[in-house]
Amino acid sequence: MEVLARMTLLSCVFLSALAAPAPGQEAGEETFEVLEEVLYEARTARCRVLVESDWSWRTLRVRLQRDDDGQTCGLSRDETLDILGETFTAISLRQRQAYRSLLLGVIEDYDWLQRHLAETAAADGDWSRRKGRPKAGGSANAYVEAILGRPAILRAMNRAVEASGHVFEGFGCEKIRISDDGLPVDGFCGMDLAE
Repeated sequence: MEVLARMTLLSCVFLSALAAPAPGQEAGEETFEVLEEVLYEARTARCRVLVESDWSWRTLRVRLQRDDDGQTCGLSRDETLDILGETFTAISLRQRQAYRSLLLGVIEDYDWLQRHLAETAAADGDWSRRKGRPKAGGSANAYVEAILGRPAILRAMNRAVEASGHVFEGFGCEKIRISDDGLPVDGFCGMDLAE
């Protein structure tokens, strides 16, 4: 794996006991607050990568903590696929939980996805750079979901997690940002998992 520094797989749920009783709570009664479970942690050249589980929503979330607020994390294809593979291995080693989605966050943090999106739209006769949306109408969200959900990307991501038995079905995106030259270059995206 080309992720720099060490990787840590964590498989315990963090619980914190509150020392003082909450309003309306008897002294000596324990209260626990369940925080997100961290399944994977790694460092890249520009950021710290955490993959967290929110079982109440049956969702996994990639959280990228940037070292420098002015920089994106710029994950490469290999880094992204390694992170997915290690995360889903951690899940399958613990137990096979039925997650429904993986929230990736903003596409600008994934250099290869952002480049694929902009290059595809630039060459696509169905995208209007002048209007910054599909020529046939419809939403930029649906357009980006279709571009990122093409077989080549889904195959690569599914190969990364195949040992765990999970399968990505497609992307869900919103808040698409259009560049000054009329191309989709960012958005908030997640992936649907087959149940």
